[in-house]
Amino acid sequence: MSISVSKTIPVNPSLLEEGVTLAAHSPNKISDRLSDSLSAGDLRAAFPHKVFRAPFASLQSATLLKKVVLSGWRYMLLDKEGVFAAAEIDVSANNEPLRFGRVTQGFLVDSTVDALREVENKIKAKKRGTTSYEAALIEILEIPFVALWLQSNNKDQDLIFPLMIGFERKQEFKGYTDVEITKELRKRFKLSFKKNEKISRSQVPKITLRPKKKS
Repeated sequence: MSISVSKTIPVNPSLLEEGVTLAAHSPNKISDRLSDSLSAGDLRAAFPHKVFRAPFASLQSATLLKKVVLSGWRYMLLDKEGVFAAAEIDVSANNEPLRFGRVTQGFLVDSTVDALREVENKIKAKKRGTTSYEAALIEILEIPFVALWLQSNNKDQDLIFPLMIGFERKQEFKGYTDVEITKELRKRFKLSFKKNEKISRSQVPKITLRPKKKS
């Protein structure tokens, strides 16, 4: 059993380097660490993985993975202290050249690293034999939903580990099959669809971010 990164990477290294360098000189929270790491020669981009997007309407079918499309690539950025950010490359729907998206940090970066570590240990414990997985990210923007997607050499064994559902951040990483996660999301947001129903914006659940309670 193994979890690997994508073996087909169409991203030109210079595109990534130029984008990260630009971000290092932009006025934001992450620019200082990027700039310091670049100056010291410590900054590295590692663990390239695909980012897929599923439309909200995908929840109408029994398996949401049927309608996913590749939306980009993500690289983890690390220095001598470890992973601290991610660089995103956007894929155009019109076969236009790839373009640099943005540099992000925070919960989803940290949880990706934590999930990979925990999930690999779980899979090893289950002794899944020679099954190998390629790690990717999948998201549904309207809910929002973000998950680690382990694509296996046997599609029946693909696993999806939610990182965030709605605005609820997952602290424990539970694995679902394609069918199971589709049912879970429908149940979670009380969704029901009629056969061949055309999905409208009014059916997208309205989700608000709850303020943290003061201790």
